[in-house]
Amino acid sequence: MLTQRSDYIIHLDGFTNARGGWINGHWVQLAYQLAASVSVAAYTFLITCLILYLLNLIPVFRLRVSVPEEILGIDDIEIGEFAVSWMICMIWSFTWLL
Repeated sequence: MLTQRSDYIIHLDGFTNARGGWINGHWVQLAYQLAASVSVAAYTFLITCLILYLLNLIPVFRLRVSVPEEILGIDDIEIGEFAVSWMICMIWSFTWLL
């Protein structure tokens, strides 16, 4: 039941002295949890950006292909096939039916 206070559970070990959480009227606990969530998200974002930047410095692990490879097409460069151009030809060939 939400009307019962649950702060007695915290004190069952005999050592912990805490004020409880949202149900017990300790409203600032929500701000603590929000600050922790935002700081973890920011830390994760920054570390991920750092890892991606360092990987981009290694030629084998580049995040983007060169301009000529991009113009030629990633399908041909990576797998040696032209999947998209085949689909464009198929779509163009069916448009005369409409």
